[in-house]
Amino acid sequence: NAETRKTKDINQAELFDLNSWESTVNKIFNANNQNILLEFTATADLTNEQIIEKYRDKIIFDYPLKSFRMDGYSKEVKVLQSDIQPIDRALQALLLSQFRRKIFEKHGWMIKPVILFKSKTIKDSNAFFDEFMTKIKGLTESDLAKIQSNPNLDSNLEKVFYYFQSNQITLENLALELQEEFAENKC
Repeated sequence: NAETRKTKDINQAELFDLNSWESTVNKIFNANNQNILLEFTATADLTNEQIIEKYRDKIIFDYPLKSFRMDGYSKEVKVLQSDIQPIDRALQALLLSQFRRKIFEKHGWMIKPVILFKSKTIKDSNAFFDEFMTKIKGLTESDLAKIQSNPNLDSNLEKVFYYFQSNQITLENLALELQEEFAENKC
């Protein structure tokens, strides 16, 4: 329902041109008059008037995300607060992701963690992607050492660095791994 939320902020031509999940779903739904569409309210922003209006006569049962999660139907999402720059937060996310991957590999499970970076606008997203790729391509041992030496380092990241050190994964090798795992052709 991202398009519905934005309708008062953009004109109709811009709305039509947006290539979003909502517009893709609508195109598929309208492709055949026998199609049916079931959506879940778990992530619908039912405090937004435009979304309420769109779904007013369609909601069979309102099942908020909080209830959905409490009932055990979604993964537990861990939110870490940080007052550092977005690119530095992204690096921390990469470290946590690589740590999880290593833990799974150690137990014989081959997984591919997914990281989602979210921006307010497509323009911001594209700018961040460019900044991210520049950072990854030039990532060094000293970049990771700077994170590790932060006196306000989150306890989760302390565990991450301890794990890498305990398993003889040097910061230099870790930087090379991250460059490979998050190369532009993989993002």
